[in-house]
Amino acid sequence: MRIFQRSRLPSPGVPGISIFDIQSRMGHSSPEVHALFPKDLSVRRTLESAWADTPLTKPALNSEATQRVEACLRWFRAELNPLFDDAEALNDTESSSLGWASHTIFGELSFSAQRVALFLRATIRNPDIVILDEAFSGMDDLVRDKCLLFLSRGESMTLHYHDTGPRPIESELSRQGKVSVPGLQDHQALLCVSHSHQEVPGCIREWICLSEPGAGPPRFGRLDGPVELSYERWNKIWNWPTGKP
Repeated sequence: MRIFQRSRLPSPGVPGISIFDIQSRMGHSSPEVHALFPKDLSVRRTLESAWADTPLTKPALNSEATQRVEACLRWFRAELNPLFDDAEALNDTESSSLGWASHTIFGELSFSAQRVALFLRATIRNPDIVILDEAFSGMDDLVRDKCLLFLSRGESMTLHYHDTGPRPIESELSRQGKVSVPGLQDHQALLCVSHSHQEVPGCIREWICLSEPGAGPPRFGRLDGPVELSYERWNKIWNWPTGKP
């Protein structure tokens, strides 16, 4: 088996790929990561740990990494700052203080907010592989929808709420050409594991559906475009007879 074109086992003159090499090219969020993640890190350090070998080692940050961290903290300030209120949103600017992120502890956040922080940690670097294993379970519905849009579009799109529901529109940052976190890029691969179609990113193109025990073999396929662009594609994956999910 080869990972990133390298073997885990060494050969003459060629060292095997180490677990740290693998981790440096992956972003991973799951209930297992959540259960083992240190609860005494600040929210800011939680995101910065994406640039570290382990959550407790010092991250290797540069100006771009710091810019990405601060961009995510501002974009998700309502979800990550327990003291956030609407008045703060009206006064928010690029120069607004992010001191709350250094003083708010990961373990003090709500369950939904902790999942948001770990989702951002997994995606913030635009690693070669993003693994989201039940990463959105436990999130509030509107927060989940915001994360799914951020995964694919980054800061370029925002959700605007209408009577008929949320609708994505171009963000002010995009119009100003100030997007720091762009969302998934062409060089990245995304692996999503979920039991709910509401938690599946719309950009998915290949799928495997594991059947219940005794219900037959797994089903799998490759779509001719992103699943979000056709209800027929959703129906095919989830084996719905007709209609919208």
